[in-house]
Amino acid sequence: MADENHWVLDLLEGVGLPESTIQLLQDNVLHPETPFQIFGRSVWQRTQQAFQMAVPVVQPMVNRALAALNDSPDIVIVGAVLVFIVAALQFLFWVQRVVLFWTRMTMRLIFYAVLAGALAVVWQRGPEAAIRDIVIFVSKIAGYATLLKNFWLSEYERYDAQTKNGRGMGAAAGMSRRGGR
Repeated sequence: MADENHWVLDLLEGVGLPESTIQLLQDNVLHPETPFQIFGRSVWQRTQQAFQMAVPVVQPMVNRALAALNDSPDIVIVGAVLVFIVAALQFLFWVQRVVLFWTRMTMRLIFYAVLAGALAVVWQRGPEAAIRDIVIFVSKIAGYATLLKNFWLSEYERYDAQTKNGRGMGAAAGMSRRGGR
């Protein structure tokens, strides 16, 4: 067994895998000469080489950036404020998504509850009686809507008359005050 992968096998034995599965993993995945391990070492070596090549190029830029931050703390404050604003916006967007989710869930539950109630009424009373009840209900709603419309129009006409009369009276009242001085 490879020493660096011994902990993986111990963990897998603790899970309760059969011995044949653990041996299969040891032979085909964890053994140092398997293609998986060879590829992993190759990727690790290439990553280390790329990092070693990038350090001399990136380090002066990082040092300059750190020196600029040290020389002007205002940039740090602006950066901190921007980070705070972004975090607050992310939190607000998260809250919006949560509220939207629960609102949609509630509306769907209400819709399906009304649908189930309507089906129960049709099942219990029969289609003819249910249709008659729906027609009566819709006619009462239409009568109520007509009543509201008439009330709204009468109030609108009363307000319109007050503004037309008030505009003329206000102008005449302003003229008499000026003339009275």
